[in-house]
Amino acid sequence: MSLTNLMEFKKGGIMELKQIMENLHQPIPSVLIASKSIKGNKIDFVPWYDICDLLDERCGYGAWEWRIENVAVVKEQLSLVGSLTIHGDDRTMTMMATGIEDINCSSYGDPSSNAEAMALRRAASKCGLGRDMWRKTPKKKRAASGPPPRRPSPSAGPAPAPKAITPKEAAAKVAKAFNGAVVNGKADWYDKGVNYFVERGLESEVVIKLADEAKSKQQFFEECSSLLK
Repeated sequence: MSLTNLMEFKKGGIMELKQIMENLHQPIPSVLIASKSIKGNKIDFVPWYDICDLLDERCGYGAWEWRIENVAVVKEQLSLVGSLTIHGDDRTMTMMATGIEDINCSSYGDPSSNAEAMALRRAASKCGLGRDMWRKTPKKKRAASGPPPRRPSPSAGPAPAPKAITPKEAAAKVAKAFNGAVVNGKADWYDKGVNYFVERGLESEVVIKLADEAKSKQQFFEECSSLLK
């Protein structure tokens, strides 16, 4: 749906949630995508104020709301949890996300503003806005790479629930996939580890920061695994 058609559609009232979700999944215009360098890594992102403009355009004015649910300081970092609620004419959807920043941040802005912007971008991505920016493999290519997993036969009964494991146990399993001794500090696991957790939904800025600050491979995997939902 073009922006002109979208504005005409909104004149008739609040859109249904399905229509809003289709709007949110549309690609973000390249002119709104900025980039910055973190520890030598180029990161593409959309500024928080442009995210707000896109939510206004694609959801409708007054059809979304952002709420800060919790703020905490952990290990000299500020952690913020926010919730993004999308109101459709037929139903409402809420997605929550986290953002973190060093208390003594050296980047532009302050810890709370930076953490909130990170959380807003992640929550918007969970609703579909800018989600393709996080994919390492294009969606169409992934869909064509093989058939979908087979569903179990109804006669087989429900699949057993997976055994719950702690973040430390999960980290140990992940770390096992990156065999080998540490070379030059972090060289043997840094890139693979960062890509592993970014592909599983963690914000690249968060993962890179944890990797840079980790004193060991195991510490890095434990901290990242604890953030996975």
